[in-house]
Amino acid sequence: MSEEKKEPQEGQEGGAPAAKPKAAEPAPVVMAGVVLVALLIGAALGALVLAPRVISSRQQAALAEAKDPHAEKGKKKKDKKHEKKKEGEGEGKAKVYRLDNIIVNPANSDGQRFLMCSIAIQADDPEALDVLREHEIELRDRVVTLLAAESLESLTAAGVRDSLRQRILTAIVPVLGEEGEGVELQVYLPQFVIQ
Repeated sequence: MSEEKKEPQEGQEGGAPAAKPKAAEPAPVVMAGVVLVALLIGAALGALVLAPRVISSRQQAALAEAKDPHAEKGKKKKDKKHEKKKEGEGEGKAKVYRLDNIIVNPANSDGQRFLMCSIAIQADDPEALDVLREHEIELRDRVVTLLAAESLESLTAAGVRDSLRQRILTAIVPVLGEEGEGVELQVYLPQFVIQ
C-alpha cells in the first residue's frame, strides 16, 4: 500500500491558517480629519449656542446681585418677597432695560482695538423705561459717541467703570425729558470687554 500523504486542508493543524480578507481600514489621515471636523463643529456649537446662554444667565445673576447685594439666598429670600407682597410694598419694583452689543473703536486706536459692552439701565418707574425703549436709536447713538471719544488708556484705567456709569447716566437723562423728572436711574455695565 502506498501511503498517500494528505495535504492538510485550510484551517487544519499543520496548514497555513485561512487568510481572511481584511476590511479596508480608513487611512489615519482621514480619521484625524473626521475627529478634527467633529471638534470644530462641537466648538462652533458651544460658542454660538451654549456660550450666549451661559453668559446671559450670569449677567442676569450679576444684575440681580447688584440690585440687592445683601439679600439672603434660598428660602429666606422667598419668604421676604412673599412678606412684601402681603404688605403691598412689592408694587414699586425696579425694572431693567438693556442695550446689548455696543461695539466701538476707542479714540486713537486706528481701528485696531475695540470695546464691546452692554449697558443695563435700572429705573423705579416702568414708564421711564418705555420712553427709553422708544428712543433706543438716540440712546445708542449717545452712548456710542460717548464711548468712542474715550482713548484706550482711559478705558483701561483703574476705576473707569464708575466714571463711565455716571457719564452714561448724564447722557441718558435728556432722552427722558419731562418723563424723567423724579425717576431714580442706575446704570450698570454687565459686559465690558476691550480687545
